[in-house]
Amino acid sequence: MVMPTIKIDSSLTIYYEDDCFVDPWRKPEVVLLIHGIAESSRAWIGWVPWLSREFRVLRPDLRGFGRSTIPAMDFKWSINVFVEDLKNFLDKLNIDGVHIIGAKIGGSIAFKFAAEHAEYARTLTIASGPVRVRGTGGSIDLLSIADRIRTVGLQTWAGETQRARLGSEAPQEQVDWWTAMMSESDPQVCVGVTSSLDQLAVFDQLRHIQAPTLIITTDRSPLQSVETVKEAHKQIPNSEMLVISSDSYHIAAVQPDACAQYSLKFIKKQSTKKH
Repeated sequence: MVMPTIKIDSSLTIYYEDDCFVDPWRKPEVVLLIHGIAESSRAWIGWVPWLSREFRVLRPDLRGFGRSTIPAMDFKWSINVFVEDLKNFLDKLNIDGVHIIGAKIGGSIAFKFAAEHAEYARTLTIASGPVRVRGTGGSIDLLSIADRIRTVGLQTWAGETQRARLGSEAPQEQVDWWTAMMSESDPQVCVGVTSSLDQLAVFDQLRHIQAPTLIITTDRSPLQSVETVKEAHKQIPNSEMLVISSDSYHIAAVQPDACAQYSLKFIKKQSTKKH
């Protein structure tokens, strides 16, 4: 079986999933899905059946995660690294426009990508993506994650935080699956990326986003308050905000069917406006 990979440069090969079940006589637009920390392209599995009937769906494993290249231990991590990796990924595939969807830190990356590379972003959908790490209004301390992983290990950290991540509605089988999936990530990569989160400050860039934007959050998210998300929403000129009733902060995983359908409806509405 041929593995879908693309060599970005001598230091990075990106693994990705490429799904498209659009009628063969149609030329589909492209959706780019961006996962979060200690995840991979598999995080989006529940979204693919919905999106791939209408779009070509690209699910890359970010640098250091899944089956993409793991850099050296002294690698200098930042959100901007992922932004530029994704730009180079699209350039290698000769894709000049995408509908971007990101969840959690993948949402933060998506915000920054759309602000800095506006020419690529046709629409932007964010599911629980933090715009800052201080003053979030949530109970989770993002700046403590790296030390916790160092102390107890990746698997224990994933397990002890999973119920907060997925909320009370997720069945135990899903909680166990997500813990196992996240535990497959490289611990040093997770420490490196989470150690760089003190640099995460995309709020001031939001006003530069030109793409129509849908921000999805939950009413009891421990990641950030609804008020904080509203502040972000107000910064983006052409944006909508959807609040779902849930105590999860990874609503893209807990309600993938609903979130995918909300996203499809939003994207189609923007296409209708253009025509």
